[in-house]
Amino acid sequence: NNNEVLPLSVQLDDSDDIPKTLCHYVIAKKELVLLNNAESEGDFTDDEYIRKNHSKSVLCMPVLHKGDLKALLCLENSLLPGAFTSVHLHILNLLSGQIAVSLENAVIPELVKTKNYFELLFNTNPDPAVITNLSDGRIVSVNNGFTSVMGFSDNEVIGRTTKDLALWEKPEIRESFIRNLSKSGFIENFETNLRKHDGSLITVLISAKVIILNNSQHVLALMKDITYRKAEEELIRQKNQELLKINSEKDKFFSIIAHDLKSPFTGFLNLTEIMAEEAEELTIREFASMSSSLNLSAKNLFNLLKNLLEWAQMQNGTFSFNPGSHSLRQMVDDITETLDGTSKNKEITISNTVENELNVYCDPKMINSVLLNLLTNAIKFTRRGGNVNIEAGENEDGTIRLSVSDNGIGMEESYSDRLFKMGTKVGMQGTEGEPSTGLGLLLCKEFVEKNGGTISVTSKREEGSKFTFTLRKG
Repeated sequence: NNNEVLPLSVQLDDSDDIPKTLCHYVIAKKELVLLNNAESEGDFTDDEYIRKNHSKSVLCMPVLHKGDLKALLCLENSLLPGAFTSVHLHILNLLSGQIAVSLENAVIPELVKTKNYFELLFNTNPDPAVITNLSDGRIVSVNNGFTSVMGFSDNEVIGRTTKDLALWEKPEIRESFIRNLSKSGFIENFETNLRKHDGSLITVLISAKVIILNNSQHVLALMKDITYRKAEEELIRQKNQELLKINSEKDKFFSIIAHDLKSPFTGFLNLTEIMAEEAEELTIREFASMSSSLNLSAKNLFNLLKNLLEWAQMQNGTFSFNPGSHSLRQMVDDITETLDGTSKNKEITISNTVENELNVYCDPKMINSVLLNLLTNAIKFTRRGGNVNIEAGENEDGTIRLSVSDNGIGMEESYSDRLFKMGTKVGMQGTEGEPSTGLGLLLCKEFVEKNGGTISVTSKREEGSKFTFTLRKG
């Protein structure tokens, strides 16, 4: 007789020494099957093992303990049909009961040990962990890491689903997670955002696996809070963007130095060369004209260098910022007085209607530079005999607006959209050939925003331009 007890550890499908079809049937039905002539009668004549070994008498009995399958007992007589009698069956029934009890007594301590070890790992894990029913998604257990990180108590989550608790920021991602888990039985490092008890969001990596607990399928999910890491990654990304911007602005800065600063110096050098080499041949009128041109070139160079220096100081953070309450009228008066000679030379009329009692909270040095640049541009791009108006008022939100408008040559909308962008070339000559780099307007934007305001422009070709910026009320 060839008798074999099949231990629980044997994997049926990996063994060639048993009738697999018969064994699977007994496992499913949990009932004894007796074949008196297995190779020629019954439902298992096509079983590969029975057919190959020409099996005669075969008996397969489930070993049960309180209705749970613990093992299979398979007996075979390959020589005689009908080898197993009722006496054999009675003895086997008695033996199977004893075998079941012995197996249970042997397994229980290991199960208890494994259960205790699992609970220890589960409960002491500092990261959030949760166990849910696979069938309905209800939470059956959470660890201290979960309650600590997510802010829920055990009573608030046990018996409820993650959908009930609105844990997932995006429900469609939860559905995708469930589909993938149901399909493969395992998911590793699934990144998503979860909502804590207080409504705030955290970013986590979830690893989950389908496990068997108490003879039913559950899901064990372990989470890793990576919110801090994601914040650091975002900070690095922002810093990289800032570096790219700084490099772009640096390139623009060098372009201005290489081109816009070189051009006026060329004209300046040419005039001084003529005056040096032809001084004895020049008339008083010609000498006076050249001197006037030299003075204008020197002023333009000084303004350009002043803007370059201030812009560079803003970029490297060395420009001092000392805000306070100041009279807007007084600031405008100071700048119009500074530009009095320039406006009179071009016969430009400047009208200042800013009220005396209007105060703004700002850094006066920065805003003086803004006013100087805007008024200089207005004079530069207004034809001889034109008008420049300065007006101010209070907005509904309590901020103060100041506008510098002219009836000059204006500009196309496509051109005005690029005025405050560092990466574009917008400099153009004034109505009488005055040079312009566009750097002054970039500086205006930097200074106004540093003081908590905004700057904008409206312009129409041949009708003039209007620059408006806002400041906090002083």
